[in-house]
Amino acid sequence: MVKIKIYSKHIVFRDIVNSLYNSIKKLNYKVSITDNIVISDDLYIIIGGAEFCDKIPKKYIIYQFEQTNVSYNNKSDIWFTDKYIDLLKNAKYVWDYSESNIDYLSNKFNIKNIY
Repeated sequence: MVKIKIYSKHIVFRDIVNSLYNSIKKLNYKVSITDNIVISDDLYIIIGGAEFCDKIPKKYIIYQFEQTNVSYNNKSDIWFTDKYIDLLKNAKYVWDYSESNIDYLSNKFNIKNIY
């Protein structure tokens, strides 16, 4: 059976993490919440990856919550660093909350497997 680990380091995502944990558990998967990535065959769901993901697991899904229309000091795409774009591109799947984000990330950064 697949072991799923929900990775998040930021308290702002606590409700999302708990909801996701309970939903996956109800589907009878072995699931845990962690703030540490260990290189293994486990499937990680990474939440808050733009800021807090220093170690990259073998298999992962990015739960993408960053806004694509945010700019700061006239600089757009402030969350979409080269490191984060690589993380998105190499994910098994990218889950996003917004259709416009999906279109934007797909077209501008060629992100595949985004839903």
